[in-house]
Amino acid sequence: MELIGGDVKQISIDHPELGSRLLTPQSGEDFTIIKGGYQNADTETNVSATGKRIYQKNWIPWSVSGKIVLESGDHDYLQDMATNPKEAVIGFLYMNGQIRVGKGSVVGGIDGETQTHTMTVKFSGSGKLELI
Repeated sequence: MELIGGDVKQISIDHPELGSRLLTPQSGEDFTIIKGGYQNADTETNVSATGKRIYQKNWIPWSVSGKIVLESGDHDYLQDMATNPKEAVIGFLYMNGQIRVGKGSVVGGIDGETQTHTMTVKFSGSGKLELI
């Protein structure tokens, strides 16, 4: 089977109060994807006195971060989304045709860049980022 990397093609948001919006990722930019769920802590001190590994399992939320192109109204929509307490359904369409969906919000800074008309944005939320 072929391995296909590449762009995130589209980000869709369906918010219960703000409505729906499609965001355009910037081409050629990496997105960092954490699917969420349990993760083993990476520490060298999680070991017994006899050398047996202790697996400390902690839940981490899903998150996706990367650069989008700011189109008309995107910056305001994302700021409104951050202010609103309700979570949205957020979908990510990958170049290989996969779609991953999670329930959450925009987190962190909502800072637009004037020269490139882009924004580095991070979404995160409850549960896991699921493949549909």
